[in-house]
Amino acid sequence: MKRPIPILAILFLCLQVVVFAQETTEPARADRFQAALDYYQKGDIQSAITELQTVLKDSPDDALALSWLGFLYLKQGRAEDAIRELEKSVEKAHTAEAYNNLGNAYLAKGDVDKAIKAYETVLSLDSTRTETLHNLANLLMKQKRFDDAEKRYLQVVQAIPNDARIYTNLGYIYFQRSEWDKAVDAYQKAASLVPEDAQAQFNLGLALYRKGNQDEAALALEKSLELDPTNYSAYVTLGEIYLNKGLIDKATAKFAKASELRPTEFVPHHNLAVLYAKQGNYDLAIREGQEALKIQPNDLGAINNLGWIYYKKGDFENAITQFKKAISINRNYAVAHSNLAVIYQETGKKSEAIASWSEVLRIEPKNVTAAVSLGNLRFAAGQLRLAGIAYRQAYNSDPTNPHALNGLGLVAERTGKLDEAIEWYTKAIAANPNFAIAYNNMGVAYEKKKLRDQALSCYKKAVEIDPNYTDAKANLSRLSGK
Repeated sequence: MKRPIPILAILFLCLQVVVFAQETTEPARADRFQAALDYYQKGDIQSAITELQTVLKDSPDDALALSWLGFLYLKQGRAEDAIRELEKSVEKAHTAEAYNNLGNAYLAKGDVDKAIKAYETVLSLDSTRTETLHNLANLLMKQKRFDDAEKRYLQVVQAIPNDARIYTNLGYIYFQRSEWDKAVDAYQKAASLVPEDAQAQFNLGLALYRKGNQDEAALALEKSLELDPTNYSAYVTLGEIYLNKGLIDKATAKFAKASELRPTEFVPHHNLAVLYAKQGNYDLAIREGQEALKIQPNDLGAINNLGWIYYKKGDFENAITQFKKAISINRNYAVAHSNLAVIYQETGKKSEAIASWSEVLRIEPKNVTAAVSLGNLRFAAGQLRLAGIAYRQAYNSDPTNPHALNGLGLVAERTGKLDEAIEWYTKAIAANPNFAIAYNNMGVAYEKKKLRDQALSCYKKAVEIDPNYTDAKANLSRLSGK
């Protein structure tokens, strides 16, 4: 069953800007600068900018004024103007504040690489700046630089140990790296800090599921749905968990709810088709299978499943149509060829069954089931040489397969090689001591060799294993005279 279930991490940016005032030696410039700060405090950004422009007209190298001007341009959403002034500022004075503002400006413009470089410079100047660490970690994660992001988040945790969002992002990193133990630990910490947060419970449930703790995962996911009954992915994941545990009714209910929330999603319809079929409700299964194919018309799995449902219902004609449709999309889709072969065998179309099993073997030369089935059909048709080739192919793929060994015995027996046949039957019984058919066949070979006692012993063993084995019972009765 397909299950495109997303993991959702909370991505956030702490765009806090910290700029500290510095002493200025010229009284007139100091007054202008203070006026700019006063305007900023009042929320009059443009007047503050005007005052700073006046300061810079007289003192174009004033790093602090440049930094503040860049900061104010950024407040107005003028990222390029902000970058221009802030780049001038860091040329004059390498302050952590100016670099931090410059990183924010680069980020506002969408230049992530330059933003990362600026934030890294900030931290080289002042490693205690938590908001910069946080911004940098988020950007590194966005770029999928998970090792670097993890390092920075762990530094943030040292400063802010009770922020659930940090643990959520750490969990996301571990999830992406398939480090399930670490992901669970991180998400558990986040969930413990915000126990009423539905997303935190969902993330924990999904990580527990991937770790293999299905019972604990189900508890977390059920709790996430109590907090947020609209979480489509939680229903889908729970549906899969309950299906794995054999709780068909619960699985059906979850996928049905998911389908109700998102009727145009493929996965719930696809899974419901299989579940309804398992329950014997073939009409509902067919309906859901058809709905799935409306969404993804060329999905081979869905087409094959619908064919299988028709087959289980006894509607061979529609089943064949679906399997042929799958093959028309991909002639190397072995499953559909195999299913066609089974239907053809059951409906007595032996030549079609032979052709279908041959196609399976063309695609999967080591498919033992296909080789044995082909061998059986060719043997029944009297094609002994071809039957032997098919049985040999199965034997070469699995020398311990009792059906392949039995088939080779049948071909040897039919061609008069009775001793060889007995050897093959003996190997078949060694591979499966409860293989009644091989005992019966070996009895036939012994009888042909006029070895009545050995033949009787084989027939008795076959009937002992399978009291309803008609051929063995008839052989035993005929030879024993009873």
